[in-house]
Amino acid sequence: MRPASRMDLAGGTTDQLDLMDPQKTVAKNTVLLGVLLTILGLGTFALLRLDPGKWTALLPAFFGILFLLLGAIAHKPVVPFRLPVYAALVLALIAVLGTAGGLIKMASLLAGSEIKRPVAAAEQAVTALLCGGFLTMALKSLLNTRRTKVREGAQAPYAGRPPGYRP
Repeated sequence: MRPASRMDLAGGTTDQLDLMDPQKTVAKNTVLLGVLLTILGLGTFALLRLDPGKWTALLPAFFGILFLLLGAIAHKPVVPFRLPVYAALVLALIAVLGTAGGLIKMASLLAGSEIKRPVAAAEQAVTALLCGGFLTMALKSLLNTRRTKVREGAQAPYAGRPPGYRP
């Protein structure tokens, strides 16, 4: 059965498969993650009343700006798609590892114990969840793309060569 199609802005039709292009999806989600982290960082900093001692509240905003830049670079047709996406994956992994402690602190806060700086713990937990979700989505998309290429008959770059061969 042929997938449903819809009209695009130019008046032509766009197949549903084109709309779900993994490269475009990951690049758009990178930009979306950047926007969300920037809003989170700026919002938390404003919530803390712009206290000069609370500059660490802006860390998600700095990560967000980096994700925005990587997403914008991934949209450029002249740049190899994999480079900015892999950089975004590494950045998301660093963010998850750096903020995972916030998840533990939030769990203990929800269990009823008191913690120091609950706003910071909440910000870290949200950052960890956003970056972890992005990491999961992007890895799944890249793996599905690879499986699709293999299923369609595209060979791996070193197929048919002796094991361990690298030019």
